[in-house]
Amino acid sequence: MDDKKTKGLYLVTVEWYDECQDKDRTNYALVIAKDIGKATEKVSKDFDYINTIKAEEWISGGAVDVNCIYLPDDWDLIYRIKNENDY
Repeated sequence: MDDKKTKGLYLVTVEWYDECQDKDRTNYALVIAKDIGKATEKVSKDFDYINTIKAEEWISGGAVDVNCIYLPDDWDLIYRIKNENDY
């Protein structure tokens, strides 16, 4: 039996306290990972004060690895994604 675990795509929701703005915030991330635990672990490294974090599988790795996230032909959305990650 092949023990190689494929990667899936997970939506991670983080509710956290933003110390700089002194308020609670919610952020979302699409994460490529081997399982929900790894997806949550990856995102949790980016936050200091997490209130809650949850993940759901969007695309199962199954027989094929998820290697990238394809985007719709919507340049407004593409630039919004870029700007959300340019900090």
